[in-house]
Amino acid sequence: SGSVPLLLALFPRLFPVGASLILQAVAGSLLSPCIAAISLAVAGHDGLSVRLGRNGRYGSIGAALGAAILALCGLLGREWGVFAISAALTVPALLALRAIGPDRQGGGHDAVSGEAKPASLDGADPGANRPSGLRAALALLRDRRLVIFALCVVLFQVASIAIVQLASVEVTRQMGARAGMVIAAFVIVPQAIAAWLGPMIGRYAQSHGRRPVLLAGFATVPLRDGLFALIRNPLGLVPVQALEGAGGGVLGVMLGLIAADLTRTTGFYTSCLGLLELASTLGTAISTLLAGWIADRFGRPA
Repeated sequence: SGSVPLLLALFPRLFPVGASLILQAVAGSLLSPCIAAISLAVAGHDGLSVRLGRNGRYGSIGAALGAAILALCGLLGREWGVFAISAALTVPALLALRAIGPDRQGGGHDAVSGEAKPASLDGADPGANRPSGLRAALALLRDRRLVIFALCVVLFQVASIAIVQLASVEVTRQMGARAGMVIAAFVIVPQAIAAWLGPMIGRYAQSHGRRPVLLAGFATVPLRDGLFALIRNPLGLVPVQALEGAGGGVLGVMLGLIAADLTRTTGFYTSCLGLLELASTLGTAISTLLAGWIADRFGRPA
């Protein structure tokens, strides 16, 4: 992922930019399941909800800082600085990854100390009666719960992703060169909310179950969409983005948590999480295409 900003900064032409976007997509598809699998191995099933909530906090803080750096570099007229800083931050990320140490296997409780032991990286409980690889994969694809939740993820992203993109176009049209700070706020505000709520989401999901947390997260989407359609002042849209932080924070924690629930006895945690990430990506693509067509045909409020 560190090569992506370097390619964009040094070779701002069609082929290098396209290659960098492909590299970015590959890196993103690898990072999320790997981080979730490491979290499961370190925290175990019982501690995963709290761990994923904290992960969401750190990820949101990073995204908010990135947006702030982008806005600052834009104000200073040093857009290239964003790419240099992004590449440099890859180094401490690699050092942090190295500090985790070798993969630890186990799960359950230690027979001597009675303390919880980390789960295995594949997400299976030790000693579970696991089917063979092919049978487990087929069972995963036949799981009605996974199919329903994947469809919910697709619909969530379809209704959510393109809204801020269309709003950014409108803000740029209204404010011109001053739009950069507002667009940066569109990113910083939801990330700040997600960072604040992340641990609470994990704890609440652990103590009260997954369903009420999911319903609360899903409920933010129609409310946010309606407000974006009604509010015409670009500055008035900034606090509305808090709803995106709440909904996105819920979905970020729930993807890894529900994947662990669905695969607790079978393993194949990263495979299940990969299918849910695929559903999220499909929803993103559909949202951008569908919302762009609707905006061109019927106007942005529609």
